[in-house]
Amino acid sequence: MIILTAACPDGTGSRHYEDWATGKASNTEVIEKFCLEGFLIDPHKVYQIARDASQIRLMFFSKTNEDLARALLLIPGRDLQIAVDMVLANLQPGERVGVLPYADSTIPYSIIHGD
Repeated sequence: MIILTAACPDGTGSRHYEDWATGKASNTEVIEKFCLEGFLIDPHKVYQIARDASQIRLMFFSKTNEDLARALLLIPGRDLQIAVDMVLANLQPGERVGVLPYADSTIPYSIIHGD
């Protein structure tokens, strides 16, 4: 699960991102359209979010207008603490939690250690 928190006081900060994302009916449609059109700056972010959200649960917490969030295929969460508690309660032994305070400029990776 990914819990995405972002204040977004100015929306996404990219009119091109919003224009490209708006009007898509599903993450599948985003992925298909991106693959047909090829790499474009800003739509690549829409694609990455759609790719991840089609494989795992993604919860979005923001001060962004909920209608805009839904138009961007993001499901607005209502209570961040409840979401965090739910994730922590469902962790299995050995599973980890990652916190990325600068996620927009971070590339996460995992190192798996042998026994």
